[in-house]
Amino acid sequence: MVEFIREPIVQGTDEGLDVARARGARLGRPPTMAEEQVRHARDLLARPENAVTSIAKLLGVPRNTICNYVPELKRSPRTR
Repeated sequence: MVEFIREPIVQGTDEGLDVARARGARLGRPPTMAEEQVRHARDLLARPENAVTSIAKLLGVPRNTICNYVPELKRSPRTR
């Protein structure tokens, strides 16, 4: 009986999500860093004297977040 009730609920949820996506709604967790912050981090990282940790503190985000938003850092020795 529960499976019979669950199926229309799942179908309705999927339809609602599809409608929201069609409207352009952003689903899921909001981004940690705004595009402006990512650009600022990239500008600061262009200077070798700036450490990833100090940039993260300046922007108020964890160090790993900087590495996630700037993927080329994952291959760099500066992140170690």
